[in-house]
Amino acid sequence: MVSRSNSPIMDRLPLEVLEHIFDLSSTPSCLSLALVSKLFSALAIRALYNDIALTSPTKVILCCRTLTSNEGAAEAVRTLEVTYSQTFLAAYYSLIEKTITSLQNLQMLRLFVHDPYFENLFHRCQLRDLRQVECYLTPSSHLIKFLNRHPALDYLQLSPHEDTNLPLFALDSVGKYTHDIQLLELPALKHFVGNVQWIPYLGLSSRLKAAIINWNAVDTNVELAFQALHRSSQQSLALLCCVRRSWNLDMLQSISVWLPDIQYLHISNIMLVDAFPTEVN
Repeated sequence: MVSRSNSPIMDRLPLEVLEHIFDLSSTPSCLSLALVSKLFSALAIRALYNDIALTSPTKVILCCRTLTSNEGAAEAVRTLEVTYSQTFLAAYYSLIEKTITSLQNLQMLRLFVHDPYFENLFHRCQLRDLRQVECYLTPSSHLIKFLNRHPALDYLQLSPHEDTNLPLFALDSVGKYTHDIQLLELPALKHFVGNVQWIPYLGLSSRLKAAIINWNAVDTNVELAFQALHRSSQQSLALLCCVRRSWNLDMLQSISVWLPDIQYLHISNIMLVDAFPTEVN
């Protein structure tokens, strides 16, 4: 019988140390180590697929095919980021939907694509460990229902640009919205980044600590946005950052009325230019 003291040193290292070694190893090194043993193969897969960033449609397809056919790789994924600027046929989105649904240990989903078809991918997805969502999508029924199925979300980043096809929000004489909307019910949400159109969707269960709000295409009533934050996060909101074009005296007045207890306030002005700058000789 071989004593533990005589076994190879790698077999005697704690699992946490081995995981750290694999995390620091390059991709070629992990691929070579995966051939050593079943343990090393599992550690290599965990290191290789823990954090995935896909920057082209080809990479998306190849990776999705791997994840849907390799259960161990799918279980290893904690962060998935997709970035590109094209639209495709239905089969492409079906493959992505199948892949996302299989990532049951996913904690961070980042979809940096201006592609409205992605909204339809969420109507059946539910990821038990999801804590952070970042995307460029605008308000839609599918997206809101998907987010509400994940009450443990604590960070939400949505499109910085408004959808000009959506109706403007307004309040009636008793403080209710003039048309029905489906609210976000995310009791664990602490950080929000996105355009002002999303603010009225924040339900009463959210208790934000920080909010970064953009005004770009639609110059909505600032009073409405801060009233919504007042209802949900008056006692908890500590940091507020606003990015808006033109002067902001009305914004400062509204913040002082509805959010007087915030600790950090940052306001940025943006300038819109409708023509290309002239060439300087």
